Amino acid sequence: GITAQQCHHCRAAIHQDVIQLRKERIQLCLPDRSGCINRHDYKHPNTSVLVTGGMDRPERIEGRPWNGGILDEFANMKPGAWGENVRPALSDRKGWCDLEGVPEGRNHFYHLDREARAQMKTYGDASEWGAYGWPSADVLDEKEIEAAKRDLDALTYDQEYNASFVNFEGRAYYPY
Repeated sequence: GITAQQCHHCRAAIHQDVIQLRKERIQLCLPDRSGCINRHDYKHPNTSVLVTGGMDRPERIEGRPWNGGILDEFANMKPGAWGENVRPALSDRKGWCDLEGVPEGRNHFYHLDREARAQMKTYGDASEWGAYGWPSADVLDEKEIEAAKRDLDALTYDQEYNASFVNFEGRAYYPY
């Protein structure tokens, strides 16, 4: 499944791509009545189902088997969502999960990133965790990157364009 902070973020992120790429093979169906009525399931002929939904109430994902998932904008989700809802839902099928998004300070996303990097260092290829950064300079036009550097203060630029976990706390006015 794919989740985001709110149901409409999920739909905006994937709905058009899914429909355009797999129009002839994916059937949009009504959600079951056990969860958020805004959730959409995309069924594939091979019987796999892509489920989208919001994580404003992370308990919605419980009770339904998960083989794997993507949590987009993880830093904006409730701090307990991973340990209290997502991780247990993956256990019975030994599922996988990608936690994605832009850093938002040093919150739960930061702590999981640090833990993943420590496990990668300790266990190498045997680690169950991975942590990867993808700076915007790798994918955006150089002129756009330069414009962003001019328009934003250094801390905001580092967070938004360099995927850095910047700590804005304890500052009366964070650019200083």
